[in-house]
Amino acid sequence: MASTPYSSPPDEPEPRPKGFAAELRDAVSVRAVVLVLGVFALQLGFVLSYMGAFHAPAPHRIPVAVAPPGARQPATWPAP
Repeated sequence: MASTPYSSPPDEPEPRPKGFAAELRDAVSVRAVVLVLGVFALQLGFVLSYMGAFHAPAPHRIPVAVAPPGARQPATWPAP
């Protein structure tokens, strides 16, 4: 009885090629998909908070004083 070790038995059907979606489902686990979606949600939160904080920067309740050009404050430290 001489049979080659790499030949398939004649009663098994030939494996059909899978489609892209089936190959993707086999390659990627549910845990990986959930982790990636969680990271994207966290990034979206950071982006939205940054945009909300800096979308229209304007000074609020800052006192402003106007002085004439020749006015100078006295020196607080003695000149060297």
